[in-house]
Amino acid sequence: MSFYRQIQVFRTVMTSTSLAEAASRLFLTQPAVTKQIKGLEARLGIELFSREGHRLQPNDLAQALFEDSSVAVAAMQNLERDALRLREAKSQPIRIVAMPMVARLWLPQRVGQLFELAPGAEFKIRVARSERIVEMLANGLAEIGIGMLNKWNADLHTELLFSPEAVAILPMGHDLSTLKRITPANLEREDFFLLGEGSPIRQDILDAFSISGIRPKIKAEIELEETTVALVEAGLGVSVIDSFSANQRRLSGSQIHIVPFEPTISAHIGAMQSHQTRGNTTISSAFRVLLTS
Repeated sequence: MSFYRQIQVFRTVMTSTSLAEAASRLFLTQPAVTKQIKGLEARLGIELFSREGHRLQPNDLAQALFEDSSVAVAAMQNLERDALRLREAKSQPIRIVAMPMVARLWLPQRVGQLFELAPGAEFKIRVARSERIVEMLANGLAEIGIGMLNKWNADLHTELLFSPEAVAILPMGHDLSTLKRITPANLEREDFFLLGEGSPIRQDILDAFSISGIRPKIKAEIELEETTVALVEAGLGVSVIDSFSANQRRLSGSQIHIVPFEPTISAHIGAMQSHQTRGNTTISSAFRVLLTS
């Protein structure tokens, strides 16, 4: 039995004058209501009610749980409402576009939630660089985008998902891997893979070298963080990328060493939606489900 269902039954009992009334409101038998309450108490390891015949008398813990659960239940009700809207959306597909690393490692679980909540809805999912995502949203080629948030996002509704900081990535066994932090000066003599023009932290990285009076030995400019990680893993050089991409690649098996980079550079990854589609309840529902999955 789900925790959410137990909380629903609990809150109904708390707002009813008797078990019989609660059972009637829930379309359950009284023994079924009692079973749900006992299951909740067993799950939490506390007693919430004293039994007085067919009545349950809530104690202080029950009152506290009732108050604390209000916000969570409201959020779940909103999610259920969004899911119902999505189930009814059968005419037009919802187009989602995400940056490569997010599409491969973060998005699948969220899209899986969408499929479960909205089996009747149709989705189209594409992969693109962050600057291309913004163009697609602006030109009506996608409804929802997930990528780096930066100056191009002024005309979009955005929600921040996470803010990874820049890190240095090194081949395993590299001499610099013992450092606690890596600065531009540490990388002066290293073959360096620089992120391409589409990266929102590229200029910040170049500025960090410039301020330190260091000119990096740029071996190549790479558009995709995934390609950069592969080249570093092969021992062909070092790079500075966002920690989300670096950690996700390492979790998926890449043999690289990750060291915090100084000065601090932060990237901002978020969900984007065109202001023109915010009035579409189906698209807005999908947007919120992605954020809360």
